[in-house]
Amino acid sequence: MMKIREIKRYGRKTFNAVSALIPQLSPESPPLSEEHFRKIIRTKETRLFIAEYQNRIVGMLTLATYPVPTADRYWIEDVVIDKSVRGKGFGREIINFAIEFARQQGAKTIDLTSRPARIEANELYKSVGFRLRETNATDIISEYALLNFPVIIIIFLRVNSCNISRVKPEPGSHGIFNDFLP
Repeated sequence: MMKIREIKRYGRKTFNAVSALIPQLSPESPPLSEEHFRKIIRTKETRLFIAEYQNRIVGMLTLATYPVPTADRYWIEDVVIDKSVRGKGFGREIINFAIEFARQQGAKTIDLTSRPARIEANELYKSVGFRLRETNATDIISEYALLNFPVIIIIFLRVNSCNISRVKPEPGSHGIFNDFLP
């Protein structure tokens, strides 16, 4: 049986397990530092939930909350279940846990984003009630990021299709992309 709990204190075992999950979620992400992990745990608007199965951490999900004038916003990020235990329903369980947690906090809506390449994850999100929403996505990328990642992928999700465009920044550009791609 899987257990889900919120991480409220630093522990080396937990830090190592979460660190090991990140490459399965996002291989291009830099390694998680202990300092950043501690910051996540200390931030009261950020809830890091882990999934435990057979005495090991096999998944995680982050639920972030932030106030805006119209309401408090709830956002699910960094959902990953270890490859070795996928297909057992653990992803569904941790997402439903986070949804119920957010509801108890007063959430009216919960948002998440997911890359189109994460086909199984996107199917899971749809199956628990998330819907694709048309949006104008805009990124501001620092010059440092542009120097290290010269090809930027901008993804616009539409209800029935995904358009993926590769944009190479102009020399000297600050990486501000605010035009909606056709």
